Amino acid sequence: MASKLGFQIVVAATRAGGIGLKGGLPWASLPGDMAYFRALTSTAGGGRQNAVIMGRRTWESIPPKHRPLRGRINVVLSRTPPPAAGDPDAPAPAAAAAGGGEAGAAPDGALPPGVLHAASLEAALALLAAPAMAERLGTVFVIGGGQVYAEALASERCAAVHLTAVEAEYEADTFFPPLPDRFRRVAPARPRRPAPAPRRRRRAAAQLSPTDSWALRRRPPLSMPWLSSS
Repeated sequence: MASKLGFQIVVAATRAGGIGLKGGLPWASLPGDMAYFRALTSTAGGGRQNAVIMGRRTWESIPPKHRPLRGRINVVLSRTPPPAAGDPDAPAPAAAAAGGGEAGAAPDGALPPGVLHAASLEAALALLAAPAMAERLGTVFVIGGGQVYAEALASERCAAVHLTAVEAEYEADTFFPPLPDRFRRVAPARPRRPAPAPRRRRRAAAQLSPTDSWALRRRPPLSMPWLSSS
């Protein structure tokens, strides 16, 4: 039987929907939003752990010292299974090939122990819904990139979108899809704006006033106590 596990989206985008550039972020740093992202995706009660689902390119865009994302179950989507750490036919890490790496280092493309792989979003949800995982699972978050967001927004399992609207415009080559009209605005929040970081706000859509700040929830309302009900 197919899993009915739901999930939420977390994204920061410019007014034009820009979310990525050349495999990274369009902006150098948004420390306030990164703190919000970390708190949102890491906080889970009852001894549970939240999960973050991301595409391969999003995984590779995270600085190596910060991945896997600590305190969360990391799931990486890729149609091609990653090489096993002990695979003799796997390509050697670039540093090792140049003579600067440690012997026995994981091959290029291999995922660290504890990081899960799935071929699709549906496969990732099924993996997380398995009894051994579900008993310790908190909230599932989809965190990128563009193709994964598009698939996630089209899914009826998407319960909420946490959208940071970046007030400055940046060059981008990857974009967040338009929000379906089944989402409505709930749960206003205002991230801190520490200077000199670019100003930002959380809001539902570009036409809202600069002071508006929102998460979004799928219709019809779901039983999610941290979101306001109607």
